[in-house]
Amino acid sequence: MDHDFCTTKTLWSTITAASADSTLAGLLAGLLIAAAAALLIQWHKGAGSTIALFGSGVPALMLSTYLFTVIAGMDYPEKIGGRPVDYKTPGGPGDNLCSQLWSEWLLAIGLLWIGSAVLVCGLGWLLVSYANDDAVKLCKKNFPIKTVQIRRATLIRLNAWLSSAAIIAATTMLMVTSVIYLNAVGSPDMSREFIGVKWYLLFFIYLFGLYLIGRSSYVVFSRTRSAMRANKKSCAAYAAGGPPVATDDEGIKADVGPVRPPAAKDPRFARRNAGAMRAAQEFVVVISVALGALVAVYMTSGEAFGQRREGIAVSPKTVIYVVVFYVIVRAIYVLIERIVELVSAKKDDTPANSEAVPPANAEFVERIRINYVAGMIRLTTYNVVLLAILGTIFVAALTQGPLWPLPRIIISLVLGGLYPAVVLTELSSSVPAAEDVRRPKWEVWIDRSLQ
Repeated sequence: MDHDFCTTKTLWSTITAASADSTLAGLLAGLLIAAAAALLIQWHKGAGSTIALFGSGVPALMLSTYLFTVIAGMDYPEKIGGRPVDYKTPGGPGDNLCSQLWSEWLLAIGLLWIGSAVLVCGLGWLLVSYANDDAVKLCKKNFPIKTVQIRRATLIRLNAWLSSAAIIAATTMLMVTSVIYLNAVGSPDMSREFIGVKWYLLFFIYLFGLYLIGRSSYVVFSRTRSAMRANKKSCAAYAAGGPPVATDDEGIKADVGPVRPPAAKDPRFARRNAGAMRAAQEFVVVISVALGALVAVYMTSGEAFGQRREGIAVSPKTVIYVVVFYVIVRAIYVLIERIVELVSAKKDDTPANSEAVPPANAEFVERIRINYVAGMIRLTTYNVVLLAILGTIFVAALTQGPLWPLPRIIISLVLGGLYPAVVLTELSSSVPAAEDVRRPKWEVWIDRSLQ
């Protein structure tokens, strides 16, 4: 195509780049299929969740490949019926064609980021599963237990770095592409006035993006710490020839003799310490929300990039309103959490730990293996497939004619930005962790509803 009339507002041609993007999406889909097939051929413990994760990314990348192919084949004419087509006038035939192109592009690029993150996080699961099997093999060969611990810890850390990098990069790019989309369709100043303050759609894109990046980073870090603690405890238990015992800084107890039980603690002090820790955590989160809102204000106005956006004036009051809104929503959530816990405590009289106990005649070396918690892999796979289905329906609607501008923009941003970003946060909650990992109550509720 010699001319791309839909890039006058972005100075970047999606049509020219679509061919390369289509090739990349197809290549990633092929890698996911090959990885899932290899796991099916050579099955190992813990492979079920990884296969499901790989499989869910295939339909998303297939739809992304198709959309990029359609975009690359578009040839918007300069004239229709002998009359020149104006691609700059809002609401005209040319503007509708360009809006359709950009909506398809936003959905395609969002699916591409999702598929890429799924591939990398699935490879991370393969690393920790391989580290588990490798630890058993090394113990059978009587390798030093410290060598086993170090080798497995290395792969656990590598999984954390790969997963966090993929999730953070994908979330950041979703935020960037959503901003590009608003600029491309000529709506960067979309806003509504509420309680005397203008609320820009661009502000919420930055605010949610920064929040999800921070949350995903924290979740990956906490789940990785849990896996590292489990690595030390399992190695210590194997070295001691019994249940997990107290360990030193290296995770291995030098003296494996009898360990005295810890002195009983006053439960009142434990409750006070837990309450103080909870209050400190809530305070840190509130401060983080305030800082994130402040950064989002500067990014919306363009001051953070050294180029102020014309026609956009963000009030600093938005930071105060965001913090107050967060505190109210958080208080309501904590109240609901307490009520649900009280109701569940009355109805559920079964033991908390109902997992199967390994048989007594199991091989001794198997005690070195870590029982990883899959987290939200099941919900993540469902949502990735659901995103591909909803995207297909939306694309089919786009091909039937021009949609109203506001619904088209909102649906495009939800399916191409917000929904994929939420899926990425679920993916961060699927990083391998041990059974002692602390999970939010809403994750536990979702797991129970899916059972």
